[in-house]
Amino acid sequence: MTPEELYRAPTFAAIVAAIEANVRRDGGFPDRPVGELVARCAAAVPEAVALRFRGRAVTYRELDRAANAFAWRLQEERVRPGTVIGVAMARTPEFVVALLGILKAGGAYLPIDPAWPAARLARMVELASAPIVVKDAVTQPALPGHVTDLRFDEIDAAGRDDAPHVDVDPRGPAVVNFTSGSTGEPKGVLIPHRGITSLLHSADFLSLSADVVLLQHMSPSFDGMTVELWGPLLHGGTCVLFDGTFPSTGRLRAAINDNGVNTLTLTTALFNVIVDSAPDLLEPLSALVIAGEPQSPRHVRAARERLPRLSITNAYGPTETTVVATAFPIAHLAPDATSVPIGRAITHREVAILGPDLASVAPGEPGEICVSGPGLAIGYAGRPDLTADRFVTVELDGEPRRVYRTGDLGRLTPSGDIEFLGRADRQVKINGHRVELAEVEHALLAHPGIHQAVAIVHGESVARSLKAAVIAPGGVPDDLRDTLAATLPDYMIPADVRAVDAFPLTTNGKVDRVTLTELFDQS
Repeated sequence: MTPEELYRAPTFAAIVAAIEANVRRDGGFPDRPVGELVARCAAAVPEAVALRFRGRAVTYRELDRAANAFAWRLQEERVRPGTVIGVAMARTPEFVVALLGILKAGGAYLPIDPAWPAARLARMVELASAPIVVKDAVTQPALPGHVTDLRFDEIDAAGRDDAPHVDVDPRGPAVVNFTSGSTGEPKGVLIPHRGITSLLHSADFLSLSADVVLLQHMSPSFDGMTVELWGPLLHGGTCVLFDGTFPSTGRLRAAINDNGVNTLTLTTALFNVIVDSAPDLLEPLSALVIAGEPQSPRHVRAARERLPRLSITNAYGPTETTVVATAFPIAHLAPDATSVPIGRAITHREVAILGPDLASVAPGEPGEICVSGPGLAIGYAGRPDLTADRFVTVELDGEPRRVYRTGDLGRLTPSGDIEFLGRADRQVKINGHRVELAEVEHALLAHPGIHQAVAIVHGESVARSLKAAVIAPGGVPDDLRDTLAATLPDYMIPADVRAVDAFPLTTNGKVDRVTLTELFDQS
């Protein structure tokens, strides 16, 4: 399947032209397919360790040859450039071989969580037009009947180990990451090879070289895996595969210490847990990237105080921009800052704050964060309508640019950094009043006794009200309402605030707001 067929829209040529214009403007990265660039590392440092897992070391030569053999096997299944292949495998070196083999065969991989409901999995496979799902002996996803089930562990590994001759277009899809849709329909984001290579070369948000040892612990279905896996493998570094599913602090500490990990990525929620309960596990690191949700100034300051030599970066970016669009070095955080900026556009990305008319707003004015550059996704698999709505052409600096409308709100501060103001679609109505949940959370965090806060809407009809869950070591402060009343109108003050020991997390390490809502169902 070609990228045009996968995208299913008549404007693909225009999209390619816009991407080409962005590439010519940015330059500075190898505009080649991911598989080819990993092969270059294998040729340059064949005996260097590419992967570590359970005490096992896989060299670049071994990884490259095994991926080549699998690519030949996929060609027997008529995999062609643009074909999407599902992968439902445990996190092992064989999982990485499967992903790399798919890319070398010209396909794009779709990471699958076997625990996904059958109906959701069937819809995702349908949207991505995936004819094959690769699995291992451990995973048993509920696959639709028309999908070919390919067992990786039953494939003859003694096949050809030279790379098949496939003309892989770097503009074509490399990975399909599904995200939640506001309508309940999952959205398959088509990330091109170019998005990955432009992100991970000349990266100013994270130092990547042959010396990097990066732990891959995020869920394979989470877009953060792109940085954790391909970050080291495109530079001759080492990727350590986390042995397990959810990374507890104890297992993270063991993985870091046992494998000499020096670079780590964490979601905001997991970072906060570590800073509060196990900051020592970060001591061996030289670089840390945190992302996923607004950062807590208290936690990043505590980390800086405990680990002054650790480079900590707050990164921001939707999946549609290939993981990261902006970054902010925590070392630059002002002593009196009440929020942590998301920083400035990283190399090969451009960011603009636009108003409802898609025109630039004045510095300091709130607007929608819009991103352009070679990191933009091709679009949404099987959803040209949604693609046309979120990926639009806007005139910036006197020329047309293809931009992604993130739906996130931000403003440009006097320092030149962007302050994240929350989701546009987190604006809710309570008794006819518009309420921005991020503003309520910001007000809660202004109280010194509140360490973390999540505002939610609970109940239906006349019982619908604003509530909040907080992490407060001393319990909900007696004067909290007075503090909130000093900055918020009455209709924005939560009717019920409850203290919890820790926020529940999703498998992707983000705050599980559905479970938090259920807390208020209890009397």
